[in-house]
This record gives sequence, C-alpha cells and structure tokens, in this order.
Amino acid sequence: MVINLRAVLFSFLLLIVGAGFSQSEKAGYYHDKSQAFLELKNYEAAELYADSVLLMAIQSNNLDSVITACLWLYEVHIAKKDYEKAIHDFKMAEAYRDSAELVIRNELEAESRLKMVKEKEDHQQVVTSFEKSIRKLQETAERNWRNTLMLLASMLVLASVAIIALFRKKNQLQKKLVRSTSDLEELQAFKEKLFTVLSYDMKDSLVSFENLTRGLGSQLATLKKEETVQFLTHLHTTAVDLKSALNNVVHWVGYHSNPKPFHPEIFDGKALAGQMLERFRSQLTAKKLAFNIFIPDRQYVFADKEMIGIILDNLLSNAVHYTHPGGVITCFSGRKDGLVTIGIKDAGVGLSEEDIHKLFNVKEDFHSIGRPGYKGAGIGLLLSKELVERNGGRMYVESTVGQGSTFYFTLPEKKID
Repeated sequence: MVINLRAVLFSFLLLIVGAGFSQSEKAGYYHDKSQAFLELKNYEAAELYADSVLLMAIQSNNLDSVITACLWLYEVHIAKKDYEKAIHDFKMAEAYRDSAELVIRNELEAESRLKMVKEKEDHQQVVTSFEKSIRKLQETAERNWRNTLMLLASMLVLASVAIIALFRKKNQLQKKLVRSTSDLEELQAFKEKLFTVLSYDMKDSLVSFENLTRGLGSQLATLKKEETVQFLTHLHTTAVDLKSALNNVVHWVGYHSNPKPFHPEIFDGKALAGQMLERFRSQLTAKKLAFNIFIPDRQYVFADKEMIGIILDNLLSNAVHYTHPGGVITCFSGRKDGLVTIGIKDAGVGLSEEDIHKLFNVKEDFHSIGRPGYKGAGIGLLLSKELVERNGGRMYVESTVGQGSTFYFTLPEKKID
C-alpha cells in the first residue's frame, strides 16, 4: 500500500489542532491557516485547510457556515486558477443559500399556521357568544358556521398541499446534494488514481528506460553480441510498457473528460484477436511464450472495434507481462443467448480472492494487488472494464494463486433493438 506522507502529516496536524478546541474554534483556526497559505501562494495547503473548513461546516448543519466555507473555497480555487472547481464551489454556495431561504419560508409558513389557528379559536368564541345571545337567529348562525367550517377546511387543504410541495422540494434538494457529493468523491478518486499512475507506472518505466540506456551507452564497446541483444530486448520491453501506460492514461482521461463517440459495428472477433497477437509477437518470442487462439471462424460481435482493440491490447499485455517464460497464453470464445464471451487465459502468478475484489475498484490502490515483484494490475483494467460496459457487456476474472488468471468479457452478437 502506497502511503501519501503529505496526507499523513496533514492528518496528524489536524488531530493536534483539534484537541481541546470547540468546533467553531477549529473552523476559525483552519480558515486562518488557509488564508495564510493563500497569501503565501501555497495553493495546495490553502485548499486542504479550506476543504476541512467546509467539512466541519457541513457536519455542524449551519447553512450560513456552509455557504461561507463554499465561498472561501471558491476564492482559493480562483487564486489557484482552477476555474472548474471554482464554478462548482459557487454552485454549491447557491444551492445552500436556496436551502437557507427554504428554511426561512418554512418558518414563515409555521407562523402563518399558528396565526390561522388563533383566528379560528377567536372566531369560535364569537360564534358561541353569538348563539347564546341571539337564539332567534339560530338557523342563520348555523348556516354561517357551516360556511366557516367549509372555508377553514379549504384553507387546511391548501396548507396541506403547500406543505407537501415544500417537503418534495426539500427531498429533491437532498437527492441533488447526495448526487453532488457522490460525483465529488468519484472525481477525487479519479484524480488520486491518475496521480498514482503518473507517479509509479510511468515513473518506474522511465527510470528503467533511463538505466538501460545509460548501461548500454557505458558498456556498448565491451558488450558481446548476445549481451547487446539482451540489452536491446529489455529496452524494447520497457518502451512497450511505457507506451502502453501512456496510451491507457490518455484513453482513460479522454473517456472521462470528453467521451468519444460510440460507433458500434459488426466485425469478426477472431480476425481482430489475430491482429492484436501480431503486435505482441516480439515479446512472445523473447519470453518463449506459446499463444493459442481458439475462436471459431466468423465469430461476429456487435461493438465499437476501436474500444475492443484497446481491451484486447490491455488483457494481452498483462498476460504477456505476468506469464512465466515458457508458459502458454490462450485466447478463446463461446456464445450463448445472443452474447459472445471472450477469454484471455495466462499461466502467470494468479490472484487471491481479496485482490480480485480490489481489481476493478477505482478507489483501491492497484499497487497493493499481487505478490511482491508482481504488483500492479495497472489502470488498463479499469479502462477495459468501462469500455466493456460501454458496449453493453461485463468483465470478470477467475484466478488461482500460482496457477494463472482468466479474464472474461462479454459482447452482444448483433445489434439489440
């Protein structure tokens, strides 16, 4: 598990500051710290403290404090030039301000109802006094009383309708707030996952690439032919891994920020698998891996061909990477009830049940998956799962530690009306 030292230190600082202070004192302290860091142009620290002020305001259920915290976070993001977040903060402030106005309207409505009840009691006293003093006008009084009751009933009905409408509006605002919170959490998880990929996968590949080129350059004059070939093979493998990681990042960010058009078509799955196999021919040869394709001829599927190519590229790349030298990789398919299931089976290190549950969760750190020396399923599987679901299928895995893994994904055989 990768530990973010900065987050740990920040959490420790919050625990120290929080000891012995009230909620409002802590909020004021965090706001002052955020303002101080903003003046020093330390935008990341200013944003962290501003987020803490907003969280405490939400926990306090004080709408005015929440609005103030949102507006301060808006100022921090404006200074940071993160205008997308600034717009989101401003919209949240507007939403909470609307909630505050709704509370005021509810209080005014309650006051009106109390006045109405008081008027009803006063009116009842007048009617009772009138009945005692003027018996001769009993029929007229009874008619007036019935009319009064009808009027009051109508008013009560209208008040009930208004109250129901207000409750519905409140529920809608609460659902909207829940959706916004969920979207914010998903965005945060996406940002953290992207940072992890850039910090580890691509960084490791670049460091490995740098070391190989440095070693090759310093030893080229003394290397034998076999050693030179081995150097170049490792260099090529590292370059392929780096390219694959970069492509996955580009595709994943692209599909999240600006989804590409979806263009499904009917194509031959076996032909596409054969094309993808050729891209890994040199790596298969270098590791002495056997590759079998058991897909029937004219095994047609209805999907976006470019997306399926990305899926196969990621699954085959993982299979080649994790399969031991001399092992076998198999690509197979089957069809049932209008669906085609495609599987990629490797003879690699395998996964435990715990790791399988982590595998497709964007909030999990994929560098904690697997045994030492074989960690990191990569961002490619997350991208592949999203693309499979975009094409109307699903992805799942079967694996045994030490015996390899099989990744499956389903696709429709033809267009579904």
